Amino acid sequence: MTAQPKTTTQVPWWRQLDRTKWKAFFAAWLGVVLDGYDYVLISFALAEIIRTFDLSLVQGASLVSAAFISRWIGGLMLGAFGDRFGRRPAMIVSMGLFAVASVAMAFAPSYALLFLFRLIVGFAMAGEYSTSATYVIESWPKHMRNKASGFLLSGFAFGVILAAQVDKYLTPAVEAWHPGWGWRALFLTGIAPIFVALYMRRNLPEADEWEQAKRERTRDREPDAFHVLFSGKRRILNILGAVVASVALMFILPRTWCRDGRLLSLPWCWLRSSLFSLPSSTPSDGLSASRSW
Repeated sequence: MTAQPKTTTQVPWWRQLDRTKWKAFFAAWLGVVLDGYDYVLISFALAEIIRTFDLSLVQGASLVSAAFISRWIGGLMLGAFGDRFGRRPAMIVSMGLFAVASVAMAFAPSYALLFLFRLIVGFAMAGEYSTSATYVIESWPKHMRNKASGFLLSGFAFGVILAAQVDKYLTPAVEAWHPGWGWRALFLTGIAPIFVALYMRRNLPEADEWEQAKRERTRDREPDAFHVLFSGKRRILNILGAVVASVALMFILPRTWCRDGRLLSLPWCWLRSSLFSLPSSTPSDGLSASRSW
């Protein structure tokens, strides 16, 4: 009697994936690792940032929460971008954005710019994880997508561990060589995602299901996240809700003294200073006070 061929359930799951599927997974997983790495750098550098710019504890903590303000809009916009142009381009754009923002934080001369770059980091990171997860899920077989999602999420924890080790060895060494640059050097290492993005651009295929959906697409434009939320009978209500949520996030942030002596939330102080060219602040003003570097 001839031996019966093994069914899919009899073959170990890792052997059911070809080299292309594994390459797609590890590239996306590495993106999530760097996502977690860049995201927690602010936690390790926060004490030095507070000393450098003479910030209050509340102002310093607001740099951590700043990324959460823009995460929702980042996930929405970059998710819609991925639906329209592909999962791989969305991952590349996301990683490029948070890498550039991280490096920009290393050269930020003021608290206001640090806050702005943290907004960009949050915007990009929300899009990076959502598009990476979608990319892997659409690339792997349907019966293994739970495994793919779980394995992918582990990358964030590895990124946190990596950031802790880099901070442990790099920051003291740079600080001893050039005082005041230890925390800035930490953010400079955030350029790493650029190289992963270049690798993805050159070597990774698009997700199988997205390619299939593209081939089957009719002349009618497929609805993306923006179309679903901001069209139809409830578009006015949804638009107003999005605006109110954005403004509310600005108001609930910690307050600080603006350059004109008013006590306002941090983003509104920065916005007023930028638009109306208010007089220079005193050294105690956390928005602009900084030491030379």
